[in-house]
Amino acid sequence: MSRGPVLAISVVLSLMSVGSALGGDVPVAKTPSMSSDTWQPHRSERGDFSIDVPVTWTIEERLDARGVLVTTLTPPSGAAIAVISQPSASPNQGDADLMNTRCTDVTVAQRPARTCLDTTSFSVSTTVVGSGRTYLITSNRRRGDQRIYDRVLASFRIGQ
Repeated sequence: MSRGPVLAISVVLSLMSVGSALGGDVPVAKTPSMSSDTWQPHRSERGDFSIDVPVTWTIEERLDARGVLVTTLTPPSGAAIAVISQPSASPNQGDADLMNTRCTDVTVAQRPARTCLDTTSFSVSTTVVGSGRTYLITSNRRRGDQRIYDRVLASFRIGQ
């Protein structure tokens, strides 16, 4: 196969990944759906947030000396989702025009937020500010299920 078709396929696959991370209508692989009875709410008292998590996942929280709380949601297999909560009301949103990073403004927990995809590593992160804290919800699209990340993100609530 010549370089032209290989390059075209690579570009299309990259654009599909970016589109899906930023909410575009891109077909996803068929996987079993997660019915509502296989999820449970998790409330983090220290992080002042709540989320829904698949019942088969483990949840671990650790607080560092700077007051940053890392809540890790780990499935039996695949990629984990982390919620990083730190005392601060001014997120470092970074530059949306960085090479290999595509960002879009979204709404999370009825607050303005920003979701960014690193098109090289396929890591996705969403930053939201509320109640004097900055929350960063992150995962990896290459190893994780986009729909699970989206559902966790949609269930995220601050102070409930």
